Amino acid sequence: MKREEVRRWLKRDEAWKITKIPAKDRPALEKKLFNPKKFGIFIDPREAKIVYKDFEKFPTRVKTRYGIQGRGERVKTLKLLKKFLGK
Repeated sequence: MKREEVRRWLKRDEAWKITKIPAKDRPALEKKLFNPKKFGIFIDPREAKIVYKDFEKFPTRVKTRYGIQGRGERVKTLKLLKKFLGK
């Protein structure tokens, strides 16, 4: 999937129902979660699973790697990643 497609998906109402994060803040999640320097212009499911496992198993690492503030934001982002992966 291209980065533009991920940003479009994050702007949809479906993503708001999952996270309750305002529409102006959701596209920024794409850059937080999938660092352009590390992942490139395409995001495949394998890379998304790596990020999902980081969120699921290592809540303290998430703060330093992805800049997530607090447990609530981590849980919301984890739900969003689940939906993105189709779980």
